[in-house]
Amino acid sequence: MFVFRNETTLVGSEEIKVPLLILLILIAAISSVTIFLFRNRKLQLKLLMALIILSVILVIAVAAYAIILSGKYNAQLQFTANLLFPVMILINLILAYRGIKKDEQLVKSYDRLR
Repeated sequence: MFVFRNETTLVGSEEIKVPLLILLILIAAISSVTIFLFRNRKLQLKLLMALIILSVILVIAVAAYAIILSGKYNAQLQFTANLLFPVMILINLILAYRGIKKDEQLVKSYDRLR
């Protein structure tokens, strides 16, 4: 996941560590459960907020881990597509939260009209 380069050569490559892997699996499992809770939007919103918090923790952990490893190898981090996935997860979760929140407001407005 992390690739480090010196001026001309590849210095080191590190694979994902166990805490990051556990966090990714937890986010994937809760996301899978959240998808099927479309009939209970309030619970879905709560789980999405928990997922957003977990994904922020993931982004911070990946950034901290990259900084620590760049100091260890005394080299610069080479950016790859893998480093964008935690940020994309966070963006998609925020968009999902906004969409479900709008649906909940629409349903409430129809209930007021009845």
